[in-house]
Amino acid sequence: MTREQATRTDFSKPVPAARHELLKPGARACIFFHIPKTAGTTLENILLRQYRYGEAYPYVEVKDYWTLRALPPAAKAQYKLFWGHMPFGLHETLSQPSTYFTMLREPIDLALSSYFYFEMDYRTSILKQDVAPHMPSIDDLRNGTMRDMFDNMQTRFLSGDLFAKFGGVTREMLERAQEHLARYFIVGLVERFDESLVMLTKAFGWRAPYYVKSNITRTRPRGERVPAEVMAWLREQNQLDAELYAFAQKLFAEQIQLQGPDFAPQVAAYRQRNQLYGPWFDRISRAKRRVKDVPFIGEFV
Repeated sequence: MTREQATRTDFSKPVPAARHELLKPGARACIFFHIPKTAGTTLENILLRQYRYGEAYPYVEVKDYWTLRALPPAAKAQYKLFWGHMPFGLHETLSQPSTYFTMLREPIDLALSSYFYFEMDYRTSILKQDVAPHMPSIDDLRNGTMRDMFDNMQTRFLSGDLFAKFGGVTREMLERAQEHLARYFIVGLVERFDESLVMLTKAFGWRAPYYVKSNITRTRPRGERVPAEVMAWLREQNQLDAELYAFAQKLFAEQIQLQGPDFAPQVAAYRQRNQLYGPWFDRISRAKRRVKDVPFIGEFV
């Protein structure tokens, strides 16, 4: 089977109604559930152009989530976008209709991206100690401050149990993450970013969703440079994420099916336009990032 055959959707199969409701265009708040290392910076640049000052709640880090959650529903009702690294459950506190979306990434590719991000910081630290640099070992990863990123991170986020101890991600958490994805999320895949973006644009009514990939580790080595024992450990640590990703691929296929037979030509046309307009809109996004916090300017961009 070719790669094209493997990703081709069978439009003859029925799709669960819940997916149809999630994808239906309509006025509701958008909750971008940002799992680290899943093309979030690229998406943020697109989102900056969709919502005006006062419509988007400030980007939420994990430490900020409880402050947001504790706000009265009336205070949150003015916002059309909530976004950031947050535990699952914000929708329970909103008075307005809302839909989550998230991007998932093939788990070993995500773990390797985290590994090389860790390696750059690790090498900087170890060189300051005048110690011969080396590729981080399993113990370096297991004991480092980023260790949760190597332990079924996507299941952690989506299960709602973000603070489970290292090595403590369970099958029950996986089942909860799968249920959340199926009931509440429009599912995007990093490996099929353009298709994901066209779907999201239709669902949320976005304009000009053109982009240039951002925040890429351009000096990232190839996976074969990683010690074999580290690769084996990463696969072992992310077995539940592998199951979650396979489940997300099925949901994604259902969403594609709902788009109808014209979807593939729509994506192809979008890719052509993005090649032309992406760099220009990327400059607009970067300019908005620079000025959005400037008094008397930021409130109008």
